[in-house]
Amino acid sequence: SCYIGDIIENAEKHRAILHLPPYVYPAAMLCFGYPPDGYSRDKVPRLPIEGICHRDTYDLVQPDAPTAVKRSFAKFEAPFSVEMNRSAAVWLTDWRVTPPQVAPPLPLKGSYNTRDLGGYPTPTGITKYHRLLRSDGLQSLTTQDTQSLYDYGVRRIIDLRSDGELLQAPCAMLGMPEVTYLHVPLIDEIHANNLQGSFPESLFMLYHNLLLNSQGSIAVVLRAILDTQQTVLINCTAGKDRTGVIAMLLLLLAGVSPETVVADYAVSQENLTPLVTQQKAMMRKLGIEVPEHVFESPAVQMQQTLAFLTETYKDAAGYLAAIGLTSDEIQGLMQKLHHA
Repeated sequence: SCYIGDIIENAEKHRAILHLPPYVYPAAMLCFGYPPDGYSRDKVPRLPIEGICHRDTYDLVQPDAPTAVKRSFAKFEAPFSVEMNRSAAVWLTDWRVTPPQVAPPLPLKGSYNTRDLGGYPTPTGITKYHRLLRSDGLQSLTTQDTQSLYDYGVRRIIDLRSDGELLQAPCAMLGMPEVTYLHVPLIDEIHANNLQGSFPESLFMLYHNLLLNSQGSIAVVLRAILDTQQTVLINCTAGKDRTGVIAMLLLLLAGVSPETVVADYAVSQENLTPLVTQQKAMMRKLGIEVPEHVFESPAVQMQQTLAFLTETYKDAAGYLAAIGLTSDEIQGLMQKLHHA
């Protein structure tokens, strides 16, 4: 075992606010004097040097963590030979982690969260551009916006919103020449309910329920993506929950790392800030109370979703097989984004 020795001074200055799944020790926080729950500050945590460690951040996983959590972490290659002491802590202070780079939104006036899923690193290269786009609602697109998406190559739109959402806010690209529009509703317990009624207790539970209860619709969406060689745009109202689940499955299938999948999901919260501000003002005006987490996309919610997917189905391909896709269909979807 390795012992975390001297606590460096001014620890608060170095502490990062990290979104981590349960059972994970942030190694830097341990070095900087922030023991995990259950440890008192005057007792030095004792951790196995041959543990499991997050590839990018050196976060240590508890030995009794669920298998799904462990699977999402790489083998720990200790940067220190014997103990993590003051020098180790100083080394971590100077160490910088480069977060995964996520695609910026396309420059559209009527959409905040339309993004290409191309350009993400895979074991053999990067995901292909102009194959799949994820987006929020398209009802406010300007004429210039719709032409921009058409010029970008979009020829198929898969709208995941409910009948009520479509009635209130029809897609602005509906009826465009050569653009196929498909409506495959996924019920998200949020926007599909017009932001009224009961809400999921967490976004993880929403994604958990979608994966379990909307398998037929998810299979239809994936086959609709496979059915064309042209650029496909998938959207819902915010482009983070229903669209986020579909994007997560496709990126994992293409070999994109879990860290990047989480980053691609989490950036929606920043992208949607102007839209969320408008929605909150409207809710206050109508006297409707909506839980704050409905408007967010914290990394931990997708991390928990990935852990559930891994624990239950092993991987994205396992999930697709469980909902009825054939091996040829799964292979075809892999090639949609994946450079061979």
